[in-house]
This record gives sequence, C-alpha cells and structure tokens, in this order.
Amino acid sequence: KARLAAGSAKVWARFRDLVAPFVYPAHFQVSPQEEIRRIKERIESQILEQPSRDNNIKLRAGGIRDIEFIVQCLQLLRGRVEPKVRGHNTLKAIGQLARAGALSAEEATQLREAYCFFRRVENLLQIEEGRSVYALPEDPVAARGLAWSLGLGDGPALERAVEGYLERVRRIFESVFNADLPTAEQWGWLLEAEPGNTRARQVLVHELTHSFIAAKAHDNAPDWIQEGMAQLMEGRGRRADRAALAR
Repeated sequence: KARLAAGSAKVWARFRDLVAPFVYPAHFQVSPQEEIRRIKERIESQILEQPSRDNNIKLRAGGIRDIEFIVQCLQLLRGRVEPKVRGHNTLKAIGQLARAGALSAEEATQLREAYCFFRRVENLLQIEEGRSVYALPEDPVAARGLAWSLGLGDGPALERAVEGYLERVRRIFESVFNADLPTAEQWGWLLEAEPGNTRARQVLVHELTHSFIAAKAHDNAPDWIQEGMAQLMEGRGRRADRAALAR
C-alpha cells in the first residue's frame, strides 16, 4: 500500500526497491493464505459482538475487507515474479491479477463490481451520517432512501443486491484461501477458532449434515453422527422457540 506522498522521488524509488525482496520474498515462512485467513477469522469473531454485525459491509464475510484480502494475498504470491501485479490501488490490481492469470475474467468482474458497489454504499452512508460508518440502515425508511440513491427500487431490493455481492465475493475468497491445501492445514484452523466463530460453526454444521445424509443413505450412520445431529436439531429447536417467544 505504500506510495510516495512527498519528498524526493529518487529516495522513494531506492527505498521501494530496497524493501521489495522483503515484501515479495522467494519463500514465505508462513503461508500468506494461512495468515490472512486467521486474521479474517479473528475479525469475523469480533464483529459478532457488535450490534450491527449482520449489516457491516466492510468486515462481514464477503465484504470490502474480503476483497482487499483476496487482492493483497494474490499480489504477495505473484508479486515477486510478476512485478506488474504490485500496486496500492485495489481496482487496478484486480485487472492486473486477471491479466496475470491469478484471477479468471469472471472472478475479476465480480470482485470489481462488488468493490464499486460496496464503496458507493459506504460513501452514501458516510455522507448521510457525517462520520465513518459501514452498517446498513435497519430503519425501513432509511433503507428505502439508500436503495433509491443506488438506483434500486426499495429496501428488499437493496438487501438482495447486497447479499448477492457478499455471496459471490465469499465464494472467491474461499477458493483463494482454501484451495489446494493439505487436509491437516485445511481443517487445522478449526482447532484455533475462537468460541462463537461464525465460519467454524457453519463448516461444522455443513460437514455434520453431509456425513449424516451420506450415512443414512446406506443406513449405517455412526452413533457419533446421530448424536451430533440430535444436538444440532435440539439447538435449532431452542433458537426457534426463543424467536417465537420474542415475536
């Protein structure tokens, strides 16, 4: 992200060339994918404690931060042998990474569209609030006003658009940070996940459900899978009861 702001361009160029081998080393002691994935897991765990956790377009899964992490990780991996992918501008970097083959044309388009959309939403929110804010409005009237400013019909249309962008970005994020990992590395992060980690819970539910269905198809579901499914359904039942009481 560093760039010349003032002073001697020659001194800056010397400094940039001096630090380049450290920013883009030939070998990484820790995989950028693994390190960035852990950072993102911590961020997602922390926003669970925030009242606006489900509306944060910057920090939630598939948001602005995911796009930036995708770009920066691929820049780190490709930057040493392909200097053209280096750069501090996210939109330009997406195009450079696509031309270098690090992103498909479809992935680059989806990331670019999502980034522009989220930044437009961010700008409108901050103009309205007069401060740094990334949470979508919960008030229906405010949501409708934001939707109109974006050329969308109403609040539900805004919600559908946001969810669509989040889903597409997160799919690319998962392909970058979980692709071609050894089994131990791919699942080892679960042991380090903090309590309440959203992704850990989603992965465990998905894997448990998949295992249960596959085993049931052959009528040989192990006891541990059946017990896990029973606990899962019991937990969901309690949450549904609480939701009904709240209504």
